Amino acid sequence: MTTAVATALVLGGCQTTNIGSILPGGYLSDKDDKCYAQRAALDSTGNTFETEVLRNVLLGAGAGALGALLADENPFVGAGLGAAAALAGTLLYDLQRQTGNSVELTEAAIKGVREENTRIDLLLTRFEALRGCRYDEAQDIREALDAGRITRAVAEERMAAVRERYQEDVRQMERIASNISDRTEGYAAVYNQIAADNGGRQLEVNAPRLSQGGGARVTRTANLRSGPGTQYDKVGRLTRGTRVTVLSSANGWSRIVNPNGGQAYIADFLIGRGRGAGPASARIENRPAEKPLPPGRVDDVVLPSNERDKVGDLQAVSLANVEKRDRVYEEVATSKAQTDAFTLS
Repeated sequence: MTTAVATALVLGGCQTTNIGSILPGGYLSDKDDKCYAQRAALDSTGNTFETEVLRNVLLGAGAGALGALLADENPFVGAGLGAAAALAGTLLYDLQRQTGNSVELTEAAIKGVREENTRIDLLLTRFEALRGCRYDEAQDIREALDAGRITRAVAEERMAAVRERYQEDVRQMERIASNISDRTEGYAAVYNQIAADNGGRQLEVNAPRLSQGGGARVTRTANLRSGPGTQYDKVGRLTRGTRVTVLSSANGWSRIVNPNGGQAYIADFLIGRGRGAGPASARIENRPAEKPLPPGRVDDVVLPSNERDKVGDLQAVSLANVEKRDRVYEEVATSKAQTDAFTLS
């Protein structure tokens, strides 16, 4: 069996994660969920990361019978490499078969990381939409209670259900974040493998670095508005240091979860989103890059002297990839801290 055919089998198997989502008890099993469309969009995007992680673990580290099927073509099967090196090795192995020279391979690697960064941006957009839908759902319950359309007992029951679905959403995003983290380390290993052949410096990747307490904070006493502008009514006031969850931002205003209930708008310049103190998640060391793969596993990727600026391009997109991974973890941490937004008060 060829590597291409076996890979198709692996990918076909990974697609069952979507089937599992719609089975009873699965993430997408409740089609009456008001935020079902947003959930499905998140699941679809998140599955692209899960599929590729599993593919590279299976191809890189070996997987029993499948490993035996691939052993004649893939040098990483049964190699006993770490996950990052296995992923990097498989990517480079595939790229070397698909490209004609080191320049094309490096350009393809740069393109791959850029596309990964775009997928993470899409994931964050879809998670923001889902989270916003949950907040809207909670607000609808509060308004129905205030208008006397439902009893408090019914409102509490519905709010508890929304809170549980929100927590499921956060757990789903947390699983996706873990897969993205594995991939980030793999892409960093690809950079180091290529950089080592071209006089580049070592890229070190650490665990995600989060803001102190997570999320955005109000930088000084601020008015909350019913809409995105000073012409809208004041609906509250927040003191300096208050943590807020930003649902969306446009034209200098952010829609946030009002800590006092519901949603409100605040001017962007009154919100700080800086990261906390601590070691950087990624840094370029002042030493030559080291190859993560043992000698002979993949061909050297030596660029002509007039093309070595591409190593810098790969470094830049790899660093951006780490920043985007951190942003995913930041969103998870912020969302975990905001379950108290799903109350009737």
